[in-house]
Amino acid sequence: MGHVKRNEPCPCGSGKKYKKCCLVQIQDAQEENSGESPFITDLKPDVDEAVSTALDHLASGHRIQGEREIRRIFDEHPDYHMTNFAMGIIFAHYEKKSVQAIPYFSKAVHLFPIFGSAYYNLGNCYLQTADIENAIPAFRSAKKYAEDDEVRFMAEERLSFVKQLVRTPLLPTLDDYIYNAKLFSRAFEALQAHQFEQSIVLFQSVLEKNPENVQSYGNMALAHAFLGRRARAMECFDQALALDPNYEPALVNRSMVTHMEEGQPLEPAVIGKTRYYSDYRGKNGRRSYIQDILAAVQKPISADRHDDGANQRAG
Repeated sequence: MGHVKRNEPCPCGSGKKYKKCCLVQIQDAQEENSGESPFITDLKPDVDEAVSTALDHLASGHRIQGEREIRRIFDEHPDYHMTNFAMGIIFAHYEKKSVQAIPYFSKAVHLFPIFGSAYYNLGNCYLQTADIENAIPAFRSAKKYAEDDEVRFMAEERLSFVKQLVRTPLLPTLDDYIYNAKLFSRAFEALQAHQFEQSIVLFQSVLEKNPENVQSYGNMALAHAFLGRRARAMECFDQALALDPNYEPALVNRSMVTHMEEGQPLEPAVIGKTRYYSDYRGKNGRRSYIQDILAAVQKPISADRHDDGANQRAG
């Protein structure tokens, strides 16, 4: 996509000026919240002490007793930061369920926004679920607010690890990565909302910054297919496969679009989500994407949700 001036018509075809349409989405993705909102937290020393004792029981191997105490205290004080933190610890460290732990740690830092240890554990849970976009600010907040030098050091180590994980010549800093990830998320949301023209503009903006983003090509192909642009869709699938010949969402969706007629839109159903690279190609990926698709009796259209893939399922 060439440079579009602010007062020119938006390339998504909405009829609005670019500055009042897709440019807003792009600028929103770039904004950073530099300020800190004031907060008031009602501290409860007796509850803090009870939670600390219960966590000590967990750490010393008395899991049943510790869990029972934590759940009892949580039931009595469900809107307190320490009880939510303790529930998060149970799910993250003892049940190994990072997804279930995230809401508890998130609520803990919402209630007490300078809770360094909660941010650190939240960052680890995001990392476990391949949500790098949210892991980075969590670790940054842990580093900033941690009262314990050890927690601060561990947060620094995690940030260094993530930086090595995501850094490329095209996205050399963590802020570059976060910006592009937010932009990708907005593009994906537009795709799910059947705002296909807008999703194309936003995916193209992702590709301007990172032309090796396979998922953007695959998802953009679906948007073109839903608009009846078979030739353009096939071209985008081919660009995705040129970058990764084994990218299964593009292989599956391309085979479907092959049978389209030019000008005849692919009928959009519910656009599902898949995290292809983490679920199928990551170190924990033990499943077969194509077998999962074939096993589904009713296949939603699926796109690659992460800077990772859509397929009617989008990627």
